[in-house]
Amino acid sequence: MYCHETWQFNEQTGYQYLMGFECLCEACYKTKHYFFARDSQERAILFQYFLTINRVTRQQGIDHLMNVYRQQRRLNQREWIINYGEHNWHIPATTTIEQRRSYARFNHPRRR
Repeated sequence: MYCHETWQFNEQTGYQYLMGFECLCEACYKTKHYFFARDSQERAILFQYFLTINRVTRQQGIDHLMNVYRQQRRLNQREWIINYGEHNWHIPATTTIEQRRSYARFNHPRRR
């Protein structure tokens, strides 16, 4: 099982809110992070899994992935102020916003 964070983004205020966590099997986790796939073969397997699990057509799957890709590109254009809400138990209360941003950058899955 994999732990997946769920986030909400407020593009007007620049805040990113940690809403919670969900447990996912390996295939679902990798599908959620489709664009981190190592190669085209892995992407093809994940895409087929996505189509099967969600019972959508190939074109619906492509449209969904393109929307996700555009949204991620837009969201990645800015720096976010991270609000961990009730999940901030692992971050000292005395940290500054810049320290929290640094913590989030250091602990991001793509940078491990």
